[in-house]
Amino acid sequence: MKKKIKKGGRKRDQIWKYFLVGTLGTIVQLSLLYFFVDLFKIQYLISATLVFLIAVTMTFFLNRAWTFHVHDQEEKLEYLEYVGIHTGVLILNLSLMYFLVDYFTMWYVNAQLIAIVFLGGLSFILQRRYTFRLSN
Repeated sequence: MKKKIKKGGRKRDQIWKYFLVGTLGTIVQLSLLYFFVDLFKIQYLISATLVFLIAVTMTFFLNRAWTFHVHDQEEKLEYLEYVGIHTGVLILNLSLMYFLVDYFTMWYVNAQLIAIVFLGGLSFILQRRYTFRLSN
C-alpha cells in the first residue's frame, strides 16, 4: 500500500531535503573556508568565493537528484541556472560577510555562517521556482 502524501507534503519534503543538503554544504563550505584562510592565508572574501564554487557544485548534484528528483532536463542548462541564482546569493553573502567582519569585527567563519543561514530560504525559493520548476 502506497503512503498518501497530503497536499503540501512534497513541498515539505523538499524543504527538509534542501535543508539537509544545505547543512552538508555548509559544513563543507565552512571547513574549506577555514582551511583556505588560516592555512593558505588567502583573503577571506576570495576564499569565500572559491569555496562557493565547490559547495554550489556539490549541492547542485545532490539537490537535483535527491531533493527535487530531476532526471529529465538538460543538466548543463540547469547547472547554469543554479549557479546563476547562487551567484546573486553569493553577492549578497559577500556583502553581508564584509559588513559583519569589517564593521563589527566578527570572526569570518561566524559571519559566513550567519550569511548562509540568512540567505538559505531565499536560495530555496529561487531554486525551486526557477531551476527545478518542472519537478514541482
